[in-house]
Amino acid sequence: AQALLFEGSDDGDEEELEAMDGPSKAQRISSILNLTSTFLYMANYYIVAPTCGEYAARVGSSESMAGIVIGMTPNAALIATVLYGWWSNYSY
Repeated sequence: AQALLFEGSDDGDEEELEAMDGPSKAQRISSILNLTSTFLYMANYYIVAPTCGEYAARVGSSESMAGIVIGMTPNAALIATVLYGWWSNYSY
């Protein structure tokens, strides 16, 4: 969004033109990481969560342990969000 804000004159500096060419390599990596993280987070609720209790029973654990593991997912997402935010602030 910052690239769309034009401050200054219309001199046609090369730096401004380079900034408008497209996303940099770091931005592409950041986008890929974000999309992958979102996909895995949502896949957990649609694929892993419904079968987690049955899997825990087959392994020899209780179904309540499966509930604890699924309940910890938002905590892991919170930690990952903070770390990702810190990384993205310092990578640009």
